Amino acid sequence: MKKNNAQNNTDNASVSGGFTGQYQLNTETDRTKKAFRNILIGIAALALSAIVAIGCYGSDGNGFIGPTLSILLALVALSFFMAEIIIRARFEKTERLKMERADKGFFDDAEVIPAFSTERMLRSDVTKTVPQNAARAAIGELPDSVPQEADLDFSGAVKDFVTFAAANGCSLNLEDARKLFASLASSRIVVLPQMPTESFKLLANTMGAYFGTEVGIDHVDAECADTHGLLFETIDGACQKKAAMQTLEAAQTEPNKLHFVALTDVRTSNVTDYLSPFIPYANTPKAGHFVAVVKDGVTETYSLPSNLWIILHLAQDEYVVSLPERLLECCSVESVAVSVCEKTESPVQIRAVRYEQFEGTVDGAACEVAETEWKKLDSLTDHLNQRISWTISNRQWIGMETYIAVCNECGEPISSALDEAIAARIVPSILAKTLQADGRIDVTAGLNASFGDGQLPFSRKAIKDLSKSRAHV
Repeated sequence: MKKNNAQNNTDNASVSGGFTGQYQLNTETDRTKKAFRNILIGIAALALSAIVAIGCYGSDGNGFIGPTLSILLALVALSFFMAEIIIRARFEKTERLKMERADKGFFDDAEVIPAFSTERMLRSDVTKTVPQNAARAAIGELPDSVPQEADLDFSGAVKDFVTFAAANGCSLNLEDARKLFASLASSRIVVLPQMPTESFKLLANTMGAYFGTEVGIDHVDAECADTHGLLFETIDGACQKKAAMQTLEAAQTEPNKLHFVALTDVRTSNVTDYLSPFIPYANTPKAGHFVAVVKDGVTETYSLPSNLWIILHLAQDEYVVSLPERLLECCSVESVAVSVCEKTESPVQIRAVRYEQFEGTVDGAACEVAETEWKKLDSLTDHLNQRISWTISNRQWIGMETYIAVCNECGEPISSALDEAIAARIVPSILAKTLQADGRIDVTAGLNASFGDGQLPFSRKAIKDLSKSRAHV
């Protein structure tokens, strides 16, 4: 059961109705055969009914069996004719809908571009400059002009990020930077647990400054009950936009940049109340998702641009394993160690990253994991299913593949990339599921049985760190 990007593309096409021409031909042939069979059986039954009726009339008999058999055969014939009429009507309706969708240019995965953009048409190799902005000025000044490359080198980008972060007072190692970039590529929702609030804000601001945008940092009230409460607030009787809404609008007006909403003090009990519209968006950001909110009794909708990320920081007494299952299925949970360091006096020159560069490189990254490793993951699933009902969803497969591919592009060996992907995309979901089971389930024993003793050190560490909170749940 080897999973790769090409296979996923084929699977997704099949799910959304994108069949091959050969399949369509075979389907049409089968339908024609069935139609011919139904008509033939109907004609035969009708002929037999007529023969029986004539026989009964010719014999001048008053028996019960003959007329009854004739009527039953006529009903059989009628049922086959009606079945064919209904099937044909449904088929024609389906074909008509397909033609209407084609005429309207309907594409499930199309990215909605709010305005004509020559930059998206012409992706020049010439270098461009990125002006200073408030976010960069808040963390550390950059030179007026920095080179920007058309093709993004993830390996060089993560090194630039580490250097840029350290120059602006945020220290993290290269390995954590690789995991962070892989998580951003894997999902539009990233959870950063086990981190002090000030460190979380420092990292969020550093990410925004590196990508050239201002981060919408906001505290989430424990009483926040819907998306309106996330995006708007009432001040002196007037409805005001909160940081999340301001960032959403910025992402719409600046489609060439990565934008981040950083939410602090997130609680597991109500997180899906206000994040529900963003959960399906997390893994399919180009599918044309919308957010609907009610303002003054009127429902307003806002399109979700594909260049928007949501970074979550849990409240002090909240734990990853208590997050709702459908959120854990689509998000990436990443443990990143951040500390404050002394800023450098001289500005650091970096290669600016456009959203098109980032996303284009993500789409082109290949996940080259050996078939034997995928089978080990299947074995882990089988091991867990002896005690709990759990499986890896299609969202998790695709997210994990993307994570592995980008982490490998960032310079991490493929074996480590697989381990880190399991830790970020699979382990939290498993631990959350085991909470619902009777008795303690040793997930580490499952890793030993499937991958071997001592293998997958990142996943083992994630199990250990996240399991510390299970006694408190």
